Amino acid sequence: MAARTQTREVSPLQRVLFATDFSTSAARARQRVAWLPLAPTAAIDLVHVIPASLNANTATLADAATAALNSEAEALQHALRERGIAPQIRTHLLVGRSFERILAHAEACAAEVIALGRHGVGSFHALWVGSTAERVVRGRVAPVLVVNDEPVAPYRKPLIAEDVSAPAPIVLEAARRLFPPGLARLHALAVYASPLEGHLRAHRASASDLAETLRAAEAKATRQALKRYLDQGLPKGTRVTLSVRQGDARNVIEAACRRLKPDLLILGTHARQGLERFLLGSVALDVLRSSERDVLMVPRDLAS
Repeated sequence: MAARTQTREVSPLQRVLFATDFSTSAARARQRVAWLPLAPTAAIDLVHVIPASLNANTATLADAATAALNSEAEALQHALRERGIAPQIRTHLLVGRSFERILAHAEACAAEVIALGRHGVGSFHALWVGSTAERVVRGRVAPVLVVNDEPVAPYRKPLIAEDVSAPAPIVLEAARRLFPPGLARLHALAVYASPLEGHLRAHRASASDLAETLRAAEAKATRQALKRYLDQGLPKGTRVTLSVRQGDARNVIEAACRRLKPDLLILGTHARQGLERFLLGSVALDVLRSSERDVLMVPRDLAS
């Protein structure tokens, strides 16, 4: 696919919320935050939530959590200084249900992205709810970056899987804010299903000329829609590899990840049915749970 002929600038990240449970997974998320394209005046809110059931008034617990939070802030500040930037880091020790307090704080500070690790492990595992990442995604307050891999560089090989039947520019715009300046290549994936495929198969006509014609027409229309969507949102110089596949969305996405080995998978979530609807079926949570890559989940109704 040819290089983009038009561009729409996006500003570097100004407000990031990083939620930590002090686990190995959270440490990877911290390293990823340090690699994000941050504005010189950016503010990072570093948040840890103590469940109310653990009696946060206990001095020993509060002191230990505060010390760990300060240590996390120092590690993040050191990583950022190595990159030559020094955004403001603000620490917040909160009490309550993890996902509720994270969402409330993200809304209060107008976070442009929420970053957190995929799983909570280690000595503070009891302080973290296993489904926190999923519940934060469900909140649809901001794009959520769920970190799985150990970062070694800015994102270089992103893959966006979008629903071209209802394109949402906010998904691509949110993704671009995580890309480094001058990103050279983006992989884009769209999935389609022929509405007559089942009927043709039932009548043993799946190999007929009609079936092939329908598949070819559907693939062409999907490719054209995906190209139009990307042409309106990517800067000049970014080359795009388009993949159009027929089949179950979850299987197609997972196969594309195995083939392309992206360092970031970008998914848009539908607002009407929440996270349960994505592309052609109920697959978003399954993809999030099974992905070995970092995943950026973008609520498609953020602009509304």
